[in-house]
Amino acid sequence: MERTYRNLINPLPAKYNLANASITAPLQTCEACSVAWPDRSKAKNNIIKTGYERVDSYPDFPSLKTSSRNGCGLCWIIRKALRSSWAVRPMEEWGVGPLEEDNDEFADLLSEPWDGKVRIFNLSFGFVTFSDIDGTHATKGESACSDQRGGMVTSMMFEFGPVTPKAAEDGSVLHGEISQVLGFKVFDSVDIKSNVPNHQRMLPDQYTLSDRNISMIQTWIEDCESNHPSCRSFSSEPKFLPTRLINVGTRDKVPPHLVETKDMSTDGITYAALSHMWGDVLTAPPLQAMQYNYRQLMEYISPRRLPRNFLDAVETCRCIGIQYLWIDSLCILQDSTDDWMKEAQTMHLVYKYAKVTIVATSATSSHDGFLSRRLSAVPAVKIRYGPAEQTLVITPIDDHENGLRRGDIDGSKWNTRGWTMQERALSTRSIHFCNNKIYYECRGRLLSEENEAETFQVSFLWPRPPESVEYDDSVWYDRWTRAVIEYSKRRFTVQTDRVIAIKSIANEMAAHFPPGSYLAGQATWQGNIANELLWYVEAGIPRRLPDIPTWSWVSLDAHISFVKGTRSSSDPEQHLSGVPFSASYSFERERLCATGFLVDITRFEPVQDHHYTRASFPYDVVGGNNNRLFAHGMLDMDNRDNILGMEVLDLWYLHVSDEQRPSGLVLQRSPGFAVVNEFRRVGVATVFPLGEDLLDSEQFSPPLHANQGPRNTVAGGEVGAVHDLILL
Repeated sequence: MERTYRNLINPLPAKYNLANASITAPLQTCEACSVAWPDRSKAKNNIIKTGYERVDSYPDFPSLKTSSRNGCGLCWIIRKALRSSWAVRPMEEWGVGPLEEDNDEFADLLSEPWDGKVRIFNLSFGFVTFSDIDGTHATKGESACSDQRGGMVTSMMFEFGPVTPKAAEDGSVLHGEISQVLGFKVFDSVDIKSNVPNHQRMLPDQYTLSDRNISMIQTWIEDCESNHPSCRSFSSEPKFLPTRLINVGTRDKVPPHLVETKDMSTDGITYAALSHMWGDVLTAPPLQAMQYNYRQLMEYISPRRLPRNFLDAVETCRCIGIQYLWIDSLCILQDSTDDWMKEAQTMHLVYKYAKVTIVATSATSSHDGFLSRRLSAVPAVKIRYGPAEQTLVITPIDDHENGLRRGDIDGSKWNTRGWTMQERALSTRSIHFCNNKIYYECRGRLLSEENEAETFQVSFLWPRPPESVEYDDSVWYDRWTRAVIEYSKRRFTVQTDRVIAIKSIANEMAAHFPPGSYLAGQATWQGNIANELLWYVEAGIPRRLPDIPTWSWVSLDAHISFVKGTRSSSDPEQHLSGVPFSASYSFERERLCATGFLVDITRFEPVQDHHYTRASFPYDVVGGNNNRLFAHGMLDMDNRDNILGMEVLDLWYLHVSDEQRPSGLVLQRSPGFAVVNEFRRVGVATVFPLGEDLLDSEQFSPPLHANQGPRNTVAGGEVGAVHDLILL
């Protein structure tokens, strides 16, 4: 093997690794491991159980060590996985919880002597049937490759934990089984040799853009264009090209350069879009198009100035035969607010109409690149098994689930950023370049270069109903709130971008609603305003953002959610909407005007009861008629803004919904407000606690209808009357 000084900066290769697994001779297994093989005739409920079990000693596992030195490949990979994963995450006692210092259930156990005996047991293989993968409903004898028995072996797992649970003095067991599960990816030679392409397992290639992988990517795209109706653009829509594109040129003669598309025909022009993380823009910004260098970039983009991600994207386009590439930092003038705002209006179309989105999923900055691989650093062993002398390649899955879609893509840092959500959701099809593996996703298929079984559909992609189908408004609103929940978890370098970065999804949804339905500055839909007002903080330490109305979910930097639950009672007699809630946004006044049932709050107190049913609404809300407990509440900022410490509380409950939890808003009126009926939102509350109907039915009985008298203002009106108010 050739050595260069690059070896000084690269990790040492594992003794047995994924780079050489396909070419090395298979190792034998010891007697204890001879039962640990995937007998497909025993597959049941997608699991192949084995009789493997052994006991070894912490921390060196000498039995496994001796066996691996004697040539057992399975002992080698099991021992390596045990030692590298030990205490990375806690073991658990089933039904009790994790074995941790701060878990009171284990306070006495942790200081007790332990004999160091470790039991390794329940070794099994994951077996996914082809009917789960592609709906072919193949049975065990019907697969074109009969040895596959109607499915594919994709994983292996086992449990490990202490042999002897702690016992009491009388001999009774104080603790149940304490254990942890370790997982592995598996490549079975039976599946690798399959003559059915969709059922053939493949080891990752040593080179990202190998001939095999290039052909595979092209096939994925062609199959999607031909066979996936849900991925096609509407024929009634005009074809779209971004304002600017990068001509990727050729390797030897034509350098990359910017082009304007205004005079280009949309027929026959295809482009790829790059989705990536910029990284630290202060210390290492990517190359950007500015007004001063724009003409130069139109003539020539020096490869030496392109960050690694951009170079890799250019090379990918050349290899798969796409001439044009869209990159945000180069195709939008970064020092022109007018150009940025103009291009932001069509961002949803950029990703929708791209032939493919190239995603630098594993890169955390523009300078990382995404084409290099280090398969030699990934431990993997090939073993011989069973009476037919088949082979298994086994590689551990770490605690971050690297090597699996949910770890490589869903668990990536790229997938935590606010801007990348729209790029993923709106793309027609995406190629994810992850560490040592390529993935594909569209609305029709989830695939990877390893061709493992994908039995679920990605939930991040925005739906595209056929032209002949029009979804109900409620379907779109439900999809929107789910998108908002996911979006609120995302992080932004510039917090003011939170309002802007979701607008592309709103623009895509706007085609199904009348003009003006979306409140862009508040990221809310007018037709769904009652539901969208009832958001609550799900997790994290919230931070209030300036210049955004408090009633909007986007006013807080926090993970938010909607609808904690529904009303327990379905009794039609107990109906509160005799005092209906309504709200509409006044563009002229730039205010949300609402009408509804209002109750004054005299006390808002933290509960002493720490029962799980009060975890979400940890405050008792007292007030209204007879000054009684009538709701359970929560504060948006969890009193970090010291609302409850103010000299004058001046809190009110505004009832919004008769059917769900939260059921209304907690509002505050400040003496500094110019108008007496102006309020700001500070929390939510529910009059329907978990497992009950109304906390205080007299508070809403008899209901006061809007036609029972003049509408009151808060300043002089009675509690329970219909009030007009303005939410700030």
